[in-house]
Amino acid sequence: MSRKVRCQVTGEYGTSDTFYHAPDKCYYKTKELYENKIKESEARKQIVDTICFDFLDYQKGQVFPKILTNKLKELSFYSNQTILKTIEECRENITYWMRHKEFDSDYGKIAYIFAIIRNKINDVYKEEQKQKRQESKAEAALENQTINGIDIQNISVNHDKKDISKWLEED
Repeated sequence: MSRKVRCQVTGEYGTSDTFYHAPDKCYYKTKELYENKIKESEARKQIVDTICFDFLDYQKGQVFPKILTNKLKELSFYSNQTILKTIEECRENITYWMRHKEFDSDYGKIAYIFAIIRNKINDVYKEEQKQKRQESKAEAALENQTINGIDIQNISVNHDKKDISKWLEED
């Protein structure tokens, strides 16, 4: 017997028969939503680890500053995967400035890191959107090649050759 459940991502209500029951004992509208949530949480953990351990030289067990979560909230429009990709593209730049610029506190370092990220994130986002559009166009092209089970590429048309040589005058 099904019961009323709520999706952990979208907040929509449905039945336990139609929603995906994840290993974390929560319900999600689809399995893809659950998998996307897992990818996003792993990306967020990677973002925090990269900033704390690679750029701020924190040690395992050290508490990261709250300003880091506040700065991540400012970028909430973008997915964590987009933020992570931006950090990877700016890694050399961030590392250079963390070594060569003097900062008074971790707050200053984090603010500077996020200023670098903010300057690059729109370019990364636009590139991701362009890539998604190209993939969807490619999928649409594949769907259009086969219509109703008929492969369009294998359709051949026979043209009768027209011979006009008998009408031409020879000099």
